[in-house]
Amino acid sequence: DHSCQLTELLLAEIRQREFLEIATPPEMNIVCFRDCRAHGGELERGAWNARLQSHLMKLADTFFSLPHYRESRWLKAVVLNPFTTQEDFSEIFAAVDRFNG
Repeated sequence: DHSCQLTELLLAEIRQREFLEIATPPEMNIVCFRDCRAHGGELERGAWNARLQSHLMKLADTFFSLPHYRESRWLKAVVLNPFTTQEDFSEIFAAVDRFNG
């Protein structure tokens, strides 16, 4: 239950940003999303999200995997850590907001 609650917090952060897109509605605690601010096609968006992944590892000390989906790269969060808080998500998405490619 806690993991599902955390997933809802993560989804709320994503939905607050028009430039983020959710791949599919999550059925459990796995959320795939991407940043759509890159100009160009899927290849450019994939490269942008790969750079965002690195940015988040450095600035927010967090890891999202980078699966290939719909001809591009997406960020994938698996929400499992019971010690994750809303403040953690706020810090992560503040780093997302600061990212400029």
